Amino acid sequence: MSPAPHGPNSRIALLKRNVFFRNLNDATLDAIAGKLVAREYKRHEYIWFQGMPSDALMLIQDGYVKMIKHSEGGKDILIELLGPGDVIGAVALLEGRPYPATACALDRTTLLLLPSNQFLDIVAHNPQVAIQALVAIGARLRHAHEMMRQLAVKCVEARIANVLLLLASGTADREDGSVVIPIRLARKDIAEMVGTALETTIRVFSKWRKAGIVVRDQKYMVIADMAALKDIALGEHET
Repeated sequence: MSPAPHGPNSRIALLKRNVFFRNLNDATLDAIAGKLVAREYKRHEYIWFQGMPSDALMLIQDGYVKMIKHSEGGKDILIELLGPGDVIGAVALLEGRPYPATACALDRTTLLLLPSNQFLDIVAHNPQVAIQALVAIGARLRHAHEMMRQLAVKCVEARIANVLLLLASGTADREDGSVVIPIRLARKDIAEMVGTALETTIRVFSKWRKAGIVVRDQKYMVIADMAALKDIALGEHET
């Protein structure tokens, strides 16, 4: 997940990199960009809760959002991690239903809000947006199902490794080949995202730190050995 663009045309650039809007002409993109309203969210602040009425589509400008499903047993299940350029809320708006999952800011996050009536008006006048949205939503649903499958069948180390690789995707390597995960993550955050005990997560990171796989650089996690972490993500190691 790479950083969002900034500058005078940052909103148009952000729209162009999203599959929903990238095929629209510049005049239409400029009109949409003018309708977007920026909204800031604090670390761990909820954006909406599962079951709330859907009233807006949101484009992530900066930060990361985790999508959570609440089970009948009261357990939170992570289904998606989304970053700059991604859209949230589209499924509910297109179906005219409440939000199917809870959205929470993983760190300080800036979202660009487009009210539901304006998004649906764009869809009505630009059918290709609806087509692209359906394609994108289908891909995201497959990805969410795969993530849930991994959380169900893979060992804890593999689950944690997969989450870290997802957060690091699109981030440039440093000169030494390491990769900084551009978000403040506590071990408690990771434990909740993979559905395991905090003590287990602490034990895994202690093991990885000693092996030189994942280390701390001030407040950020650094993947020091990407090849080893990818091997772990395949489920070849047990905690």
